[in-house]
Amino acid sequence: MLGTGSQAEAAEAGSGTVCLASVPRPNSEEISLGNPEGGNRVFDFSVQIDNRPIQAISYNKGVRLTGLDLNRRHLIKIRNQGALILPLYRIQDR
Repeated sequence: MLGTGSQAEAAEAGSGTVCLASVPRPNSEEISLGNPEGGNRVFDFSVQIDNRPIQAISYNKGVRLTGLDLNRRHLIKIRNQGALILPLYRIQDR
């Protein structure tokens, strides 16, 4: 679901980018390893980086978030239906 832009791109711009993939559409088939979208589960994901506005994740297309300071750590919060499911910190690699 999360990806980052190239380091060369980011170094030139002085800021980082996070790309958020689209969310799979749920279906009514039985959930399985071959059909992880099954079981009519609700996928209503959103992501928040630091204190930025919450960004909804679409079924139709990915989202690109830009302007992240490469010299600091960022708190990334992933939510489903508004409930926090995973807080992450960007690991400093310098």
